[in-house]
Amino acid sequence: MESQNEEWKRDWKPGYLKEICGMANTNGGVLKIGIEDDGKIVGVKDLKGTMKSISDTIPQTLGIIPTVECDENTGVISIIVEKAEIPVDYDGRFYIRIGNTTQIAKGRAFDRLVQRRSETDWIDQPVIGLAYTDLDDEAIEFFKTRSTKAGLIEERNLVCSNEELLHRLKLSDGKNITRAGALLFHPHPEDIIQGSFTKVGKFDSDLVSHDIVSGPLATRLDRIIDILYTKYISRHVTYEGMTRVEASPYPDQSLRESLVNALVHNDYAARNPVTIMIKDDELSIHDNGGLPIGWSIDNLLGEHRSKPSNPTLADIFFRMGYVESWGRGIERIIEGYEGTNAKLPEFEASDYHFLVTLSPISFESNVRLVVTPEDVTSKVCKIISDKGEASFREICSGIDVSNRDNTVRKIIKELESKGIVEKTLPNTPRSRNQKYRMKK
Repeated sequence: MESQNEEWKRDWKPGYLKEICGMANTNGGVLKIGIEDDGKIVGVKDLKGTMKSISDTIPQTLGIIPTVECDENTGVISIIVEKAEIPVDYDGRFYIRIGNTTQIAKGRAFDRLVQRRSETDWIDQPVIGLAYTDLDDEAIEFFKTRSTKAGLIEERNLVCSNEELLHRLKLSDGKNITRAGALLFHPHPEDIIQGSFTKVGKFDSDLVSHDIVSGPLATRLDRIIDILYTKYISRHVTYEGMTRVEASPYPDQSLRESLVNALVHNDYAARNPVTIMIKDDELSIHDNGGLPIGWSIDNLLGEHRSKPSNPTLADIFFRMGYVESWGRGIERIIEGYEGTNAKLPEFEASDYHFLVTLSPISFESNVRLVVTPEDVTSKVCKIISDKGEASFREICSGIDVSNRDNTVRKIIKELESKGIVEKTLPNTPRSRNQKYRMKK
């Protein structure tokens, strides 16, 4: 007999997601496909195709991963659903099981479900049935390497199992991996959260070429940049003597910061991807995060505290060193254009979307050079040695690059770590009067 915890269906239809949603919100259960209402076993004709449809549709629509089993002798497919710790909805409605029927939750039942769900952000809700062994070990190792180099997590705190690591990072509730954890470390997060990939497209009057960049969010930034510079953005190449010098039409700092903002702040619950559009005269990055409630674009462009749409994702990107400090993203995008002849970045935002448009630099009258570490290290040491003490601005001026050049900053830090140079004001590292000298 069908009951509160078991229901039979002749064929699989996406509309039966209501029954699965109701079981997840009540006490769990099993939906069997290939059985008539009277209990007659008829089996499923296309077992493989039906299994794939079920496995694809349920995680993307409901955000849960049930156990799907197939009896090849009878052709019956069983969808085993656990009770969800965080209520799930189907098409914006909560469903529950009452007896052997599925009904829309109303009254006190609805209030209880909303109260249980509102205690946790959507992205921090668990994905029921996702195993730690389903995660991408290389992506987790990448996170460990980045966060160690950034100095924001002690290496000894990273010597643990994947399960323990995600729990420490608040990417699991102790039992189940959250949606944020799946986004960051699952090899195919779009299988769990529809639209969680990134689209890149080159446009003339029409679409010329495009790419879909998927995979773990933790490693996606570098893969997006690789694709942009190998396929879509041409660097300007010149030579200084025997030295090859490359210049990007879009300041590296501005481009990276814009991408980080989009990946961190996108509203993944909307199931729409972050999109990157490249034209001859501009590059635009669009996400669905929007502005904090009550904000206008003026709040964003002025001095403000950070209000990330997805605090958990923002924290992970901060620990990996992709976010210098919260609340400075827009400022850093604009700073990247200082000293160039290009139009400053433009921003467009509402409650439901955010768009940044970057203009290319003209190489005819203003080329920002990207120097290699090998070329600049000896020059940095020579400038500091000749002056005795030199500020960061003086060092950049001596090398003839922008004082926003990240290559110079990284090399100075490396020289410090090797004990070759030191700060003149070590106790106030961010002081305006900070200079560097050769260490004795």
